[in-house]
Amino acid sequence: SQEASELRPEQSGKGHGKEIVGLRCQVFWADDKTWYKGDITQHDATKGKHLVEYEDGETEWLDLSQEKFELLQKSGRPLKRLVKRKVILSSDDEDEAAAAPMDMSGDESGSEFVADKASSESDSDDSADDAASEEDEAPKRRTPAKKAASKSAAKPDTAQKQVFKTPATAPRIAPTFAQGSAQHKGSGTAMRAALNTPATAAKGGADDVEPASDMARYAKRAEDRFPFLSPQEIRDATRKRPGQPGYNPRTLYIPHDWFKKAKVSEGQRQWWEFKAQHFDSVMLFKMGKFYEMFEMDAHVGAEVLGLTYMKGEQPHCGFPEVNYLMHAERLVRAGLRVVVVEQTETPDMLRIRNDNRPAGQAKCNVVRREVVAILTTGTLADPDMLRTQPEAAYVLSLWERPAPPVAPGGPQRTLLGACYADCASNTLTLGQWHDDLTRSQLRAQLAEMRPSELVLPAGGLSEATQRVLKAALRGPRTNRLAAPASAADVIHELDTRDYFSCAAGMEAGSRDAWPSLLKEPAEAEAALLALGLARRHLQEVLLDGRVLPLGAFRPLPGCARVAGADAAPDAPRFVALDGSAFDNLEVLENTEGGSAGSLVACLDMCTTVMGKRQLRAWLCRPMARIADITARQDAGLVPVIVLLAPASPARARELFRLGDLERALARLQASTLAEGEGTNAAIYYEDTAKRKVLSLITALRGLQSVQQMGSELGSEELRRLTMGPAAAGMARPLKELQAFTDWEQAAELGRVIPHPGAEAAFDNADARVAAVEAEFEQHLKEVKKKLGCSSISYVSVNKDSHLLDIPDSAAGSVPSSYELVGQKKGWKRYRSPRSADLVRDHTAAQEEREAALSTILQGVVRRFAREHAVWEAAVEAMAELDALMSLAAVADVGSAQGPMCRPRLVPADRDRQIFTAKGLRHPSAGLHMSAGATFIPNDVELGGDKAPFIILTGPNMGGKSTLLRQVCLAALMAQVGAWVPAVSLELTPVDAIFVRMGARDAIMTGQSTFLVELIETAAALNRATSASLVALDELGRGTATTDGAAIAAAVIHAFTQRIKCRGLFATHYHKLADAHADDPTTSIRHMACHVDRDAAGREQVTFLYQLQDGACPKSYGTACARLAGMPDAILDRAEALAAQLEASGSPTAAQALGQPTAHARSGTLDIKEMGTWLRGFHRSLEAASGRGDALVSLQQEARKLGAS
Repeated sequence: SQEASELRPEQSGKGHGKEIVGLRCQVFWADDKTWYKGDITQHDATKGKHLVEYEDGETEWLDLSQEKFELLQKSGRPLKRLVKRKVILSSDDEDEAAAAPMDMSGDESGSEFVADKASSESDSDDSADDAASEEDEAPKRRTPAKKAASKSAAKPDTAQKQVFKTPATAPRIAPTFAQGSAQHKGSGTAMRAALNTPATAAKGGADDVEPASDMARYAKRAEDRFPFLSPQEIRDATRKRPGQPGYNPRTLYIPHDWFKKAKVSEGQRQWWEFKAQHFDSVMLFKMGKFYEMFEMDAHVGAEVLGLTYMKGEQPHCGFPEVNYLMHAERLVRAGLRVVVVEQTETPDMLRIRNDNRPAGQAKCNVVRREVVAILTTGTLADPDMLRTQPEAAYVLSLWERPAPPVAPGGPQRTLLGACYADCASNTLTLGQWHDDLTRSQLRAQLAEMRPSELVLPAGGLSEATQRVLKAALRGPRTNRLAAPASAADVIHELDTRDYFSCAAGMEAGSRDAWPSLLKEPAEAEAALLALGLARRHLQEVLLDGRVLPLGAFRPLPGCARVAGADAAPDAPRFVALDGSAFDNLEVLENTEGGSAGSLVACLDMCTTVMGKRQLRAWLCRPMARIADITARQDAGLVPVIVLLAPASPARARELFRLGDLERALARLQASTLAEGEGTNAAIYYEDTAKRKVLSLITALRGLQSVQQMGSELGSEELRRLTMGPAAAGMARPLKELQAFTDWEQAAELGRVIPHPGAEAAFDNADARVAAVEAEFEQHLKEVKKKLGCSSISYVSVNKDSHLLDIPDSAAGSVPSSYELVGQKKGWKRYRSPRSADLVRDHTAAQEEREAALSTILQGVVRRFAREHAVWEAAVEAMAELDALMSLAAVADVGSAQGPMCRPRLVPADRDRQIFTAKGLRHPSAGLHMSAGATFIPNDVELGGDKAPFIILTGPNMGGKSTLLRQVCLAALMAQVGAWVPAVSLELTPVDAIFVRMGARDAIMTGQSTFLVELIETAAALNRATSASLVALDELGRGTATTDGAAIAAAVIHAFTQRIKCRGLFATHYHKLADAHADDPTTSIRHMACHVDRDAAGREQVTFLYQLQDGACPKSYGTACARLAGMPDAILDRAEALAAQLEASGSPTAAQALGQPTAHARSGTLDIKEMGTWLRGFHRSLEAASGRGDALVSLQQEARKLGAS
């Protein structure tokens, strides 16, 4: 047009800014030598770039000054794609819409989903053409790899910009929409926020497409049109108001007469009926090739996804089907619950349904739709949505009840049952256990599993359990459901739905197919009730029919009374690590919540995501049995050989290309059970079959690489130690599947065409097609001979196939029975009676062939899924090999920083446990030090010929906490099977590691620093055995000196005299060290330092970080404060006051532990008198500990001591 041509000379892009947003353009791709059309939807003024959305749904940020492009449309005119998508929800018959796309005069319902008449009339020419071709595929741009890479490197991070910054093309509404909160912001919240937005509240900026008046209009319209959403009227589906018992915020009550009063169309009514069932969710409502978002959901789409509002009175936006995975994942990552509503009927199917409706039944004007998916943070299962999240996203279902104490008068216990569901890999981990007052075992599980979603009983949990959940997790989504009344109810529900027999290919109702963990319900009441909660939640999100039948049921480590769990408490398989150990040792993350400096970051050099998950699981569950540890150490020798092999870089690349095979296998296996469910009934316009074919091909190629690597390991011993057996089991099924079809052709066509002999039904149909085609050739020969013309041939015109193309020279001899169908210059086209019969036979044969072909892909996937156990074993073996290679690589890299050793494991001898390390370094410093940095190694001996317990003193900042951590981490690494940064290490395996260090409170649960100290110490006192390792750092500093010192002394006595375990106790109560100088169960050590004085006589401390015998004379607190930059005047006064206190003989911590002040002699304490008092105190403590919880005992004794 003339208007467009006026803009075309200005192709350089210079000077263009926000004024061209909303225009249509075409961009020239040099590599393709093709122009691609799209819409300019955003402008980034800071970077000088525009966002172009192409016709196939792809988007790209471009600096138009560097591109060859043309503007095709002036601003002010609606874009064609927007006109086309001014949606027709009042009638889903797309053929009718194509005939009169914007003519809604016949719709008297007052549909809010129809574009206003003014805009439709002004664009009638373009919209008619576009709507008529709505079912046609937009031309796909073929993106060259090189071009795509260069452009992706240059474009800004659109995902981050769209989620966390309000787009210039969207109105600015309540800021909470753009942020995922701890508890999700549902679309119901969004709607209520819109209702409460006053007309004068929002002021549109210069770049806003929608001015403030539009937002006010949206709010005013909602207030007038939807009275049932006002805060005074809103109710759930059972008409309960917020605050009433049983109110369900997930549902919404809509008065039945509202639909008629508001003149709501059938399409609108269908949308509101779905919304009323999922009011707290964002709904993606499928219409043709687009997912539409209306009303309150449109505000969420604009803020979270950066979508543009459609023109009109109603809030409305959407995106094409091709962008579903990206946008659905983004909504879920923002903390929202997403409900996907798909069409399950085409307009043709709707017409047939209407034609066959009973007499007197009204005509239906909307196609059928169903909810086919409910997506949350814990239920994402599509591998394409999980590429950025290799860690498992668990849904934790938790159930509890009070349990009697072990002995009369003992501490109260709680029976807990847990079920962790990983929907991406179809695994369910469940167990039950008795937990203490502090829920120490639950805290350990939460630290390891980090569930992203909770399912809790509607009646709630105990206050202690709720406190732990609140403190340990970062705002998980919480679902509250009615719990089953008993384990028998859970069994009945599983029986009624018969999840397991069909998936196992057994007779319906057979219990033989049940997982072994479920076969002893009387022994696992709490675990089964947790599973019952999980089942109900999975049913609610439409996943129970997939996760349960295919689920791998696994016992929760460390839990007893569950079939399949470790049944030998005296010889546990795994080391017990509580939440405090995970946090204080920074096993999985650092104190700031990141991974830098954590143990997993030090050891993770895995190539595959499966290997990363495997290594993480190993770190969370170190082995406790010497045989198991030795086996992994031996297997670790294999990766050393593999790593040093010349082919290791190529092997690493092969591993990287595997992708997430575990989740891919789970997805393919799940697809075999989806027949008859909404996902298969849904109408998709993208080629979903091709996506499934590509997923299958990717899995097969990955498994082939796994099999090949397993066969190349070398000797029989190497194969036995790693993945050789699993690789051997793959050979036959892989060979059969590879021989089934040409997989390269399948990847290109998006369909599986079997080789001859591979599929009998297809072979028969293909033979029939070939037979008819042979008859065609025979008939052609007969016609040529009969008419005496060799130039006759077959042609196909439009829907007419196999027409006889006869030259005019021979047309005079054509029999009268031949039908003249068409002609062109010099030729006439006929259909003979025989060819007409053959065309019918050929069509029928082709339909039979297509019918056979349509079932081939699902049949191949079923055949693939039947070998799931083989594939799963191979993938697990590959994950283990990758994790072992990571440990081997760490040993190799660490050796450049200092000695690395294979720990020597020593069995316990008469309850004597040892830990002897020479030249021990901290893993993070010992493995990944920066250039030029040094780390001082130390020798540590616990047990054997030395005392099993060290009382450690030393100056502040002298390295005490670091030493405690490196000892515990060395034990953990050794029992994982890794090499340790030390010259040598000998140890008797520990059964548990308890760590208490650092001063921190728990504000969210109302716990002070001192209470946190006591809780963690009590957990260790209650659960530690002689085989445990304990590390306590400055216990007692959170309260008065006398109370803190008394508790510290009592705790040391309990660990050394009663429990008799190995451990380290760092303290600034130096007289504690003096009191234990002659105790054979304790060793007095200190972190050395060198002290000088400057010209002013002030102490100057140099830290040596060396562990030496004896106690440190003082903590040099003022010297450390000087290093921290405190003013000299303040520190000089502090030193003077300290000297006065020492000279005056005021009660010190040590004196409080010993005798009253009268017994102080020149500021010192009579050690004998102190020992006498301590022995009496310890006897009192032991008597109290036998009657109740260790924490209560400590508190009572501390109060007595303070009172004295």
